[in-house]
Amino acid sequence: MLATDNSTVESALYKGNSTSELLYDLIVRFKKAELMSGSRFIVTHVSGERMKNQGTDGISRGQLREGIALGDSMLSYCPWGLSAGDRSPSILNWFKKIFDPNLEILSPSDWYTRGHDHLGGFYDDRGMYRLNIKSGTYLWQPPPAAADAALEEVRKARLKRRSSSHIIIVPRLCTTMWLKQLYEAADIVLYLPCSNPHWPSQMFEPLVIGILFPYSRYFPWQFKGTPRLLANRRSLQSMLQKGEVDPGDLLSEFFSSTRKISSLPEHLVRRLLFFQKRDDVPYSPSGGARCKRSKHQ
Repeated sequence: MLATDNSTVESALYKGNSTSELLYDLIVRFKKAELMSGSRFIVTHVSGERMKNQGTDGISRGQLREGIALGDSMLSYCPWGLSAGDRSPSILNWFKKIFDPNLEILSPSDWYTRGHDHLGGFYDDRGMYRLNIKSGTYLWQPPPAAADAALEEVRKARLKRRSSSHIIIVPRLCTTMWLKQLYEAADIVLYLPCSNPHWPSQMFEPLVIGILFPYSRYFPWQFKGTPRLLANRRSLQSMLQKGEVDPGDLLSEFFSSTRKISSLPEHLVRRLLFFQKRDDVPYSPSGGARCKRSKHQ
């Protein structure tokens, strides 16, 4: 695992190509080193403040009184295998307060059982094992290095059990391994900056929050990409960045109100998600725009 505070380098190495001659030369040398050593190198972007605290910048400038130069362990600056709860335990209770008092915090072993709505089981009269299925609201908190495996299970669980809600929190590290998959799966993705009391500046990188709501009974079936959710995402992220108000109350109100949409009648769901007025032409997923009934009919 290699760390850099240059996001352009991380992006170029991940894509494997660049229009810049210098970056392209770096990519060729990087891939050649992988082939010659028979290894796979993973490059992750880290905060510049992390690099300063770790001491790399100081050593290059002759400052030998920072980070690892003082005897700190290098691994203490590489939390690839630590989840958000491991690094800041108070944030788990904060999320339970925001989203649901009954929020279930999943351990890695729960990713394959409770995360799929499994709640034990029993043997029927024929000796066949039957699973007990119970929906819920789950908090997934995988370490950055294992987030891709957790997201794979989230996507499977959501296809099978469509009435549960999933919240995924991952520190913004090793993003080339999992961030694209999170954007494909989640209805909304937010970034909690390192200015929150439960995610302070010592975390260095922001916390990525992905929310997957239950499927709706009506078109468009899921809230991802709808105009109202995109507008809410922009306003929420702006407020999170400013930090002028407590983001917990905003997230709680947004989460509870959005979960209620799936229980509304079909015409109200469409009207809310697409900012339609009462006299707008409703949209049909099978036949395009439906014709409005004329006044004389």
